[in-house]
Amino acid sequence: MNQPTTPKPKFYDMLHSNNAARIRLWLRLTHNTEKVQTIMLTHSGIESPHYKSINPLQKVPALVTEDGLHLFESSVILQYLQDYFSSSGEEDDDDD
Repeated sequence: MNQPTTPKPKFYDMLHSNNAARIRLWLRLTHNTEKVQTIMLTHSGIESPHYKSINPLQKVPALVTEDGLHLFESSVILQYLQDYFSSSGEEDDDDD
C-alpha cells in the first residue's frame, strides 16, 4: 500500500536575488535541494495576485512550510530550514 507523501516546503526564488541565492546555496551545500520544492519566479510572477497572497511585500525569497506558514526574510527562512532538517534527522551535516 502506498504511503501518503508529506508535502515539501515551497521555496520561492528568483534568479537575480542575492537573498534568495543564500537559501539556494545552503540547500545545495547541505544536499537538501530535492527535499524542498523550488519555484523560480520572474518579475511578472512576483507581481501576481497569487504571489501577493504568499508574500504581501512581493519580494523574494519566500518559503511556505508544509504546515502553510509563510516566511519572507532570508535569515528567518535559513533558520527555519536548519531547524526543520536537523529535527527531522535529514540534514547532511559536514563537520569541517
